[in-house]
Amino acid sequence: MKLSLTESPPGVDPHSCERTPEAIRAALQRRPDWLQGFEQDWLSAAAEFDQAALDAVTDKWFPFALACATPGYLDEVEQTVKRMTEGDAV
Repeated sequence: MKLSLTESPPGVDPHSCERTPEAIRAALQRRPDWLQGFEQDWLSAAAEFDQAALDAVTDKWFPFALACATPGYLDEVEQTVKRMTEGDAV
């Protein structure tokens, strides 16, 4: 299944995070690498004073913020990946 940039991944609570830059930034604290990507994208768009670009950054990173903000979701994904990389059945 392919997700659009505005869809949340299956199993993610679509109401776990507000669709604002501040809420996205707070949710992404769980994954510093994602937070850094969001902040770089946000600063690039802000430097151009381009509201459409800022909205696009919010749309791009919102599903990641939902994943971080949904209790237990990333833990479950990380455990599944760990089992797969260690060769255990999922």
